[in-house]
Amino acid sequence: MYAPLQNKNTASMSKIKKVHTQELGKKRKMLQRENPHNNLGNTDRTVVQRKIGFEFETHIWAYKKEYEQWVGTTDGDELYTRNGMKAVSDSGRIEFVTTATNDFNDQLQQCEKISTDLNAFVATNETTDVNLNNANVRQGGIRVRSTAPGEESAPIGQNLKKGDAQISLGVGVSGLTKMLETITRDNINNLTDPLRERLNQVRPNNLTQERDEDYDRLVNESGLLMSDGERTLADLNRVKGLVYGKNIEGLRGLWTLMMMTVRNLHAYSEKYKNPQKKASYTKASFSLLPRTNFHAMYDMLSEKERELYKKMAETFWDRTFMLLPHYNEKEKKTEKVLATGATKLYPAMIGGEGDLANTTLEQWYASIHKGDSQRRMVGQDEGDTSNVDKLSLMMGEEGTSASIGAMGADENLAVFELRHKPSKIHLTIENFRDYVLNPINTLRNQWNEGI
Repeated sequence: MYAPLQNKNTASMSKIKKVHTQELGKKRKMLQRENPHNNLGNTDRTVVQRKIGFEFETHIWAYKKEYEQWVGTTDGDELYTRNGMKAVSDSGRIEFVTTATNDFNDQLQQCEKISTDLNAFVATNETTDVNLNNANVRQGGIRVRSTAPGEESAPIGQNLKKGDAQISLGVGVSGLTKMLETITRDNINNLTDPLRERLNQVRPNNLTQERDEDYDRLVNESGLLMSDGERTLADLNRVKGLVYGKNIEGLRGLWTLMMMTVRNLHAYSEKYKNPQKKASYTKASFSLLPRTNFHAMYDMLSEKERELYKKMAETFWDRTFMLLPHYNEKEKKTEKVLATGATKLYPAMIGGEGDLANTTLEQWYASIHKGDSQRRMVGQDEGDTSNVDKLSLMMGEEGTSASIGAMGADENLAVFELRHKPSKIHLTIENFRDYVLNPINTLRNQWNEGI
């Protein structure tokens, strides 16, 4: 499990006033469930470098026994664990979370174990406990069904073995620019073409013309590792023109991530104001989700880069944030920013009131180097907090999106979650392994070279 930051930013509850204590236990459980970088059963929180892990969410419903009755599971319920992996409940359905490791072969082995477990689910029925070899199953056992509680069930078929996957990986701060350039450029097609070919091979039969055309679109999108790749490239190019010099790739990468984040937040805000376009939760707008908070990433920069960051505040604002489209709450439309002081970082902040809801982009920029907010990080004991930026504190107030900025650095690595690819097409664990996990690990090796 990740260690809390052991520096001047860590304080006990007796020294720092607890912030936002409501539903603390629930959020802690959610954050730990969402973090594949947690080492199962490891209580010393030793930090390991260059880790990669993944989550694989199925459409199989899990049930637990309470007071001699079988009931649906809830978010965060741990169903069973085995070496290197755990199965948890995500909105009542089974999700596998692997322990992130340095050795990629560990992840390939977990794919095999998950495949075996999925076959066990198909082989059982809703009135029989699942038999899982070499697994520590929750007390009372678990059962699986094809439907949610209260709905008529049916045998679990092969189609339900498919799932949605998200990969978590660490990147050195000096490699952020290289990572962003790699996952947005055209020449990733040699890695993703096999995925598109495979998706066409497993195309469902008897699709209507409309569904068939929609499937074509999803297949093409699956060749991209980021849904907003073109805009990210524009952000990268804009940042490159801010300052010239050597050994500042970490700063350029951080600036680009900040621009991407603002775009995501304001895109969500626009949907939030329009019921017909409303996104389900904030992090659904992110294709690259920062798990490490921005203040921790700032601390990973070189001394030269940190000084440039502080000196370039006004220039960065004028040449970047000012050029981004932002949502105008009064006019109910997206427009260019004209008044910097009136620009909110996150117009759709849940609750919509208070200092956090009114935080401006300028204030967020300053908070990244000041670390003037406190939040409890994943892996920290209850009552302990670390200094973070204002956005990371904001996200702590949103249960479903609390994973944003919820971690410190993994020594010299920033942790990210690559989301929503391959598009909305469900994959078997085998196809995920061969056509998604393997290619991304190839790119990961490129990002980490020389870091």
